[in-house]
Amino acid sequence: MTAGTLILWSVTTAIGVREASKDGFHHGWTADADIVGDGVRAATWAQGSLLFLITFLGMFHFGHSAAKEIGGGLVILHVSLALAFLGPLKHRTLSPVDAVLGSMILEVQNSALSVQLVSKETLAARWQVGAVLFAQLLGLSTVGVLVRSFTRGGTAGADQDSCISIIWWVWLSNCSDVPPSQISPFWIYYGLRWITFAHSSFYSVTRADFFDKSLKWEQRHHYSNCAACDDPFMVDTAMCTSCIAFQAPPRRREIKDLTNIYMDTRSAFSEITATTELFYLEYAAYGLLGFMIVEIAMASNSVSKTSPVYAVGQVSQVVVAGVTLARAVWVTTRSLVRDGGEYS
Repeated sequence: MTAGTLILWSVTTAIGVREASKDGFHHGWTADADIVGDGVRAATWAQGSLLFLITFLGMFHFGHSAAKEIGGGLVILHVSLALAFLGPLKHRTLSPVDAVLGSMILEVQNSALSVQLVSKETLAARWQVGAVLFAQLLGLSTVGVLVRSFTRGGTAGADQDSCISIIWWVWLSNCSDVPPSQISPFWIYYGLRWITFAHSSFYSVTRADFFDKSLKWEQRHHYSNCAACDDPFMVDTAMCTSCIAFQAPPRRREIKDLTNIYMDTRSAFSEITATTELFYLEYAAYGLLGFMIVEIAMASNSVSKTSPVYAVGQVSQVVVAGVTLARAVWVTTRSLVRDGGEYS
């Protein structure tokens, strides 16, 4: 799906949500602040937008990008939010508005998680690749369960206050006095998200071993310092002389023996841009447009929250995001002042 199609789709959705608010079918919703509160959405927006920014800038440099640190914090937020639905779903105490808005925020986070899988630092940390894929599998599965419960009456309450009609790529409704929910087109979109998940999973799993071995090779041979010898202004001739004794990094013909894939790039970790592919733009578009839909839906229907932003559930999300951002700034600053830019 092209970016132009996604933008057109989002504009149509925004118009539909605004028009729906005039119908009087739903307004004055009250949502669980621990699911859709300002703190939860701010933490998601801050980490997702920063992750996109540093991944975009990573196309133009070869050094540290902090994508791994930001992505790790987003994994914690996503898993905690997905697990928070298990109890209410089991006991049928989840309200329709929490189900539909919660699934929308989960899907936004899930799309944003895929962005880090094109970062060479994330790919070199095989444990984090596994954690991201597990989080996405859990999140996407939870989204499907939430939407199914919403459209089939599996949520709490049966009065008119529980009647919700909203556009999320298509019309979703559990109301008896409005046109039927167009659930079939939504499942097509949901299937597309599983396809994109399979694509990012295949890419990350097949490349992780290569980047892990390449980074470890450089750490053993101090190759990142040797790469600086190509600089005509390099004055540390003693270091460059010692670099001659190091074995050259494995090239493409040997990469096949390492990971059974063909990498159309040089194998030295420091010679590969921080962002390795461009398909992350698709996932960023899903996340950005999905977040716009959530904000428009909440603003158009004057959604109130059950607790203020300083409540425990929201503060914990903000703290996780704040610590993650602080960690990313510290690691990035440390890498900038490190002599020779050596990874550790």
